[in-house]
Amino acid sequence: MIPKHNLKNIIRSSVLTASMLTFAYVAKSDDIFKGVKGPTNWQADLRENYAQKRDSKGVSTITTINNDLLKYWSGDNIGLFAFVNIPLYKTADNEITNSAGFGDLAFGAGPRGKISMGSYSTSFLSYLGMTIPTAKSDSKPALGNDRTDLKAGIYTTTLNVDKSLECDVSFEYTSAGKNSKGAKGLDEIAAGAILGARLTEDNLLRVGLGVTSKYKVNPINGWDHVYAPRAVIRITPTDMNWHVELIEDHDTATKNMPKGYSGTLVFRLNL
Repeated sequence: MIPKHNLKNIIRSSVLTASMLTFAYVAKSDDIFKGVKGPTNWQADLRENYAQKRDSKGVSTITTINNDLLKYWSGDNIGLFAFVNIPLYKTADNEITNSAGFGDLAFGAGPRGKISMGSYSTSFLSYLGMTIPTAKSDSKPALGNDRTDLKAGIYTTTLNVDKSLECDVSFEYTSAGKNSKGAKGLDEIAAGAILGARLTEDNLLRVGLGVTSKYKVNPINGWDHVYAPRAVIRITPTDMNWHVELIEDHDTATKNMPKGYSGTLVFRLNL
């Protein structure tokens, strides 16, 4: 039998290897404390997302996805950040056809750090990575993009001295590749900002409000876009190694992009 401490080291080494080889995450300021290093070197997210969107042709599509995310970060003021996003199960239903299966795997890594400025501090996570086409290419509705995309992004979190207030900002650029038929995808920008606050002294309850956005290159008339207000609620039990988070988006302004709403439930475990 493998000793517990050796087994833990094996698991951690395997996770780091996977994280360095695979990664990615759509950057939309998708929760609070996004740019801050976790209390341990390892963290796992179990995410359940539901989204209902209607495109410019009036076609409504309901999508659900189970994402498992593994993250690694090292150092205090400066270090390494790496993670892998595993879309274990995804479904899509447009009322005419439906599909289900594995989504597109994404991966990458980059430097992280923390900068102190008087009574404030700013933490950041940055990354280079890619999304690879692991979903079925012939599924309808599509479960993936059927192409390899390159990504670069950064998250930042600014906190006051007692961490009762925060500001989170994110930016990601996607350079789209070509699909199996040789057609090039459209480049995208995703960005967001959230203001957050601690509601209880023991940090049990924390909330955030902000806006997310996505822009896609339009070869005819510039950039298409979608904007969505975002609300975040986090529950962090005292002296526990996990917390739960609920994220909700509601699209309010779009140009040639699907419009609707989505909700994500996150269970996050510090390893």
